[in-house]
Amino acid sequence: ICKDAEEDGDSPFHNTRVVELEERMGYGFALKHALYHEVSTPYVCVIQHDRTFMRTTPMDDVVRAMLNKRNGDIKYVGIN
Repeated sequence: ICKDAEEDGDSPFHNTRVVELEERMGYGFALKHALYHEVSTPYVCVIQHDRTFMRTTPMDDVVRAMLNKRNGDIKYVGIN
């Protein structure tokens, strides 16, 4: 999906990249690697393969709350 999306600017995955690590690191260390070496944006949405969004999720509201100066201490949002 990600490879095909590189050429399709309308795809929600058009700015997505799959990184294959040289060795198995486990989820936590693989995520840490991505955050330190692959990401340059101020926010990251991590969606694990077994925790999908089943309903409409107010991501605009989540990011707005994180941007709000009064809520500057929000570092992580878990969505159930």
